[in-house]
Amino acid sequence: MRIPTVNNKWDMYLEALQGHAGCVARTLGVGVGNRELLSSFLPPSEYNKVLAIGCADGMEVKDLMEYGYDAMGLTIGAENVEYAKKELGVMSVLGDLHDMPFSCDYFDAIYMNHSMEHFFSPFIGMLEINSVLKLRGRVLTTAPLFVNGDNPHTTISFHHPGLLTLDIYKSLFKATGFSIIHDNSGETEMRCVLEKTNKDIHGSIVLALHNRKSLSGNNPLTFIRG
Repeated sequence: MRIPTVNNKWDMYLEALQGHAGCVARTLGVGVGNRELLSSFLPPSEYNKVLAIGCADGMEVKDLMEYGYDAMGLTIGAENVEYAKKELGVMSVLGDLHDMPFSCDYFDAIYMNHSMEHFFSPFIGMLEINSVLKLRGRVLTTAPLFVNGDNPHTTISFHHPGLLTLDIYKSLFKATGFSIIHDNSGETEMRCVLEKTNKDIHGSIVLALHNRKSLSGNNPLTFIRG
């Protein structure tokens, strides 16, 4: 017996979040610190196909392409996708990271700069990343850490529902099939480089993810849902 889905209610949450944004989310692109980590642990010669999750206006995608990557982005908010295309000339896809519209085992790397704090479900999000990333693919991820207090950037809110402590982030990465190959975290920010070491984690869950997506040619947007 199939469990009833909550897609309609989930969609309402996403619509509310997009409405909460309501305009182009401007970013500063890839910062110096992240660029150094990319060069050291995810060089474009080895990890060329990159997905920038939570890329907002697309500036990160533009920077990644200038660094030599074959990059594309994933974001919510149609305004962001339109801006990336018209103003920056880069490809950004409108979609939900909890149910990404990409083929399995397609990307060499994932770039997420201050994106995980926006995950409604960090566990499902990391399983989806496992699904679209090649085995031994790598992830550069940063996020603010949960700190009990009044700072809106470090406490849980509708805009930051996925804030975790560093220990919980590390436990999450291990539970979803990743090893930490570099940890440059501080007191208020998680900054890690991960490597996908297990695509069969929690067997039936990831098997279901892989069964509903199959690669066709070189188009990451071509997939089959079972």
